[in-house]
Amino acid sequence: MSTTKRQFFEALGLNVDDHWDCHLYQMMNEQVEKVKEKLLGDPSNRRPTSQNKPEPWSYGDFTEAAIEVALWRITENANEVTRHLFQIGDANERGDQNWPARWILYHLFRNRDARNLRRKARGSSIEAEKTGDEGDGGSTQNMQGYLPSSSEPGQFYDYIRDQ
Repeated sequence: MSTTKRQFFEALGLNVDDHWDCHLYQMMNEQVEKVKEKLLGDPSNRRPTSQNKPEPWSYGDFTEAAIEVALWRITENANEVTRHLFQIGDANERGDQNWPARWILYHLFRNRDARNLRRKARGSSIEAEKTGDEGDGGSTQNMQGYLPSSSEPGQFYDYIRDQ
């Protein structure tokens, strides 16, 4: 089960009901989207089994090495406002690189895939999709555990605090 956007916000110390925090999240999304486009643009980033697969590609179509380079680029190219949010996730209890960027990147792929599948099924327009479900809490195995957690209910693992 993928974590929800609310859980993601809480793990970063943000509040989903705060306008400024939502703006920060949108800025993070835009920065990740730029790197995602570079990832999509290089066929060598895809797994051998996905080399001849037509678009749209999913997160799982890319090599872990390509994903890790993208995560590094996201942090390096982040602006002064969002960089610290990406840096919060430089390591977690599993040693994952930049879990906030990974979470956003994965969800950008997942949301695009879901919209494309719904569009094909319904033959709907792009405008109709803008008002649709954003997929904040859908089910998936690929991102299970990417948000830090602690043994206390309602508490998230903090890499610094819980060392």
